[in-house]
Parts: sequence; C-alpha cells; structure tokens
Amino acid sequence: MLLANKLCLKSDQELLEQYGNRFTDYPFINLLQKPYAIARKSTQAKKIWQLAGVLALAWIAVVLFGNIISLCLLEFKASRIESASDAIFQQHFPLETITDAKQQMQQHLRKMEQAANKNHFLILLATLGREITKSPGIRIERLDYRNGQITLAISANNFDRLDALTAALTQQGLQAKQQNSTIAGAEVKSTYLINAGGT
Repeated sequence: MLLANKLCLKSDQELLEQYGNRFTDYPFINLLQKPYAIARKSTQAKKIWQLAGVLALAWIAVVLFGNIISLCLLEFKASRIESASDAIFQQHFPLETITDAKQQMQQHLRKMEQAANKNHFLILLATLGREITKSPGIRIERLDYRNGQITLAISANNFDRLDALTAALTQQGLQAKQQNSTIAGAEVKSTYLINAGGT
C-alpha cells in the first residue's frame, strides 16, 4: 500500500501494471516496519558485554591496586624488621661491622652453642634443671659446683620425691649420691653429689 500511495494510482490493476514496469526500481517490499520491525537484540547484548568488560577491568584494577598496597606494606615492615635486627646486633656486637645481621648472629649463636656443649657445668646444670622442674614438691636450697661435681642441697615433701629425683637423674646418665638426709618439720632435707656418669 505504501507503493500505491507513492505512485498515486486509482486501481489495483494499474498498481500491478505499474509495479511490473517499475520492478527494477522496487525489487522488494519490506513488510517489517514499525511494530513488526526486527528488534535489535545485538545492541542490547553489546551493551551487556560492554558492561561486563568494564566490571572485569574494574575488578582487575582493584586486585592490582590491593596487591601493590600489600607489597608496599610488606616492604615497609621488612625494612623496619631489618633495622631492628641491625640495632640488636649492633647492641650485642658493637665492634663488628654489619654485612648481614641475621647470618652474623647465627654464626655467633653457633659458636656459643659449641662452647656451651664443651662446658661441663652447663651440661650438668641443664640436665639437672630439666629433671627438677619435672619433679613437683622439690625446692633447691643451695647449689655449688667444684671439680666437675655439683653439690645440691634440696628440700622435698617426702622421701618418695627424693627417690624419684634420684632415679630420674640416673636415667639421664648422671651419678646422683644422696647424703645427709634429715627431716625438718613437714619437709625432708637432703644433699646430693651429682656428676656425669663414669667420672
């Protein structure tokens, strides 16, 4: 009908004749107009994809920004820890030049550990202290070290505590000789001579 309005024809026959003559000018008639037009879904889908792309880029930017902030904080904390460790090292070893405080401190600790392992008194004291802390009801009154032997005066709740301590020290490879046991009120007082086994 649009074609008929354009050509201003009076009858259908004339319309068909004119249309036949002018077929090359109007090879088709588009009936998909106005309410019947094809909805442009591609435009809506394009907008959705664009929105999704923008959101993805924003998320990536937030993640990268968060990682950069975390990295800056970690570097700041690492530099503070390094400064603190340098200060501690300088405090204990003021005459030594710092190249790598952690490694230098580890070397000094290894040397001290080796020296402690050669120190007979420290070995005896470490074993004795470990066993006494495991023994409730025992209190050290006096400790003396001479000629590779510890003289230990202790008090306990009862004789069973002393016997248990003697057995524990013997099990650790120490010689523990109990001497001068006396009862003082509710406590038992005793003197031990302790040295390494075989000496």
